[in-house]
Amino acid sequence: ECTKALRHPNIVAFLDGGNFDGKFYFLLEYCDQGSVSDLMAKLGGRIPLPQAAPLMLQAIDALAFAHAKDIVHRDMKPPNLLLSGEGGGLILKVSDFGLAKDFRLAGMSGVTEIDMAAGTLAYAPREQLLNFRFTLPASDVFSLGATFYTMLTGAKVYDFDTAKEPLEVVLEGRTVPLLTRDPALPPKLAAVIDRALSVEAKDRQENGGVFKAELAAALG
Repeated sequence: ECTKALRHPNIVAFLDGGNFDGKFYFLLEYCDQGSVSDLMAKLGGRIPLPQAAPLMLQAIDALAFAHAKDIVHRDMKPPNLLLSGEGGGLILKVSDFGLAKDFRLAGMSGVTEIDMAAGTLAYAPREQLLNFRFTLPASDVFSLGATFYTMLTGAKVYDFDTAKEPLEVVLEGRTVPLLTRDPALPPKLAAVIDRALSVEAKDRQENGGVFKAELAAALG
């Protein structure tokens, strides 16, 4: 239902769905250029800022649109950012709203199990692991900020190369500032992304709309 309600140029369109022979099916828009993860692999592990910037703006536009409709994605990561078109004209489309829910109803549904896997660990904010049911727009802001971070540097926002378990690293909020990974990136851009990656949700941009405005100003 979430995907069906979201009609936007940068969100994979829901075309049809139903039940056939006792099995549910969904027909979604096809994106012929793979994912952001695929593009990173083709480019040697990271996407140069001039090529990444328009993709980042398209992704944040989609997230701002979803948040304006009171929908959180809860699993933003490079494999869920799909691409269509050719060369510099790539169109990004956010996919997989399968974990999405109306954040106005957070905590009021028994559908989500308390111990449900919280998206992908490398892109998950701490609060999403502590209470997946109460995920709000600021949690998506973190995950998309972590996605941009990986796009630009080829590294994860968390430093998992420690003696501690990955889950423990996330719960401690062990994030690495963007310029530590790549000092050549613009400081204004780094400040916006680092704010999105604040350990405490209250310190981040509150939703995709605020994040979009700050990102556009930093890239402008």
